[in-house]
Amino acid sequence: MIWFINFERTSPLFQLSFSAFENVVEQRPEHFSAHSNLVILLDEVEYYDIAQTKALEALEIFGETKPDFYFHLANIYGKTGKFQQAEQYYLHAIKLGPRNPLYFANFGVLYHRWKKYDQAKKYYEEALRIDPNHKSAKINLKSLSWQRLIQHK
Repeated sequence: MIWFINFERTSPLFQLSFSAFENVVEQRPEHFSAHSNLVILLDEVEYYDIAQTKALEALEIFGETKPDFYFHLANIYGKTGKFQQAEQYYLHAIKLGPRNPLYFANFGVLYHRWKKYDQAKKYYEEALRIDPNHKSAKINLKSLSWQRLIQHK
């Protein structure tokens, strides 16, 4: 998997990457990583509508064999404030991939944004149960604890 950091929409590297992934997806529709990286790339530069469309297209191809696309859709819906839709997609991703701590950690982030702090805590803790060294779950759980402590003062 390729992770993109601080991609700019106007960057030549974005254009090159987008074209490369699009070409692979067109020529080899069964290529999971190309679909996944295309969705991640589009999400990174906040092309949420296009990322959503590409993730839904990938779901048509891979169905429930690849929970990642449910996860990607959950992330996109969460970032765009569609919390109830995001919740449903996280639940489905977790049902299909119950040992993936990232699914639980990001679900915690959704609930954190949604101000459903008890659920956020539950999902951060579950991510840490699966992977005690999961960095973002640790950081977010600590942040949540501090936030709740400050609110009760």
